[in-house]
Amino acid sequence: DSMSSTAVRDEVAKAAASLKADNRAIWPTPNQLNAEEAGLVRLAETPLYAVDGIVRRAEPLQKTADAVRAAAHVHETVAVAHEVKEGRPVVVRQGAQQATLDLVVDNRIAPGCVWIPAGTAGSIGLAANGSPIEITQG
Repeated sequence: DSMSSTAVRDEVAKAAASLKADNRAIWPTPNQLNAEEAGLVRLAETPLYAVDGIVRRAEPLQKTADAVRAAAHVHETVAVAHEVKEGRPVVVRQGAQQATLDLVVDNRIAPGCVWIPAGTAGSIGLAANGSPIEITQG
């Protein structure tokens, strides 16, 4: 049997009747960050030109000002505490996964956090936003 588009619409509306419409963007952020003594936590977002395989492989898009490359961004207090220096590669570890990335000292990043953009070459395989992370000079 085939259904008309209005019959499909009515069936979906009936099935979703208990849902509340909500168009607010919900960003994947941790509910609570660790205390600094508990170690570092990874912050991650997916940049505009890293959302899927097509745009990640589009070389002209990766050359624009909106393209973001993988790097470990930390507050200067984190760099000092972990004895890592800007402009030199660091090894970031999350469980069994690790990556070597350039270090960027950026005081916009909260102390206790390491911001590494997701979906970029170099960050593939690392754990999710809000996960514990370690950094050492490479």
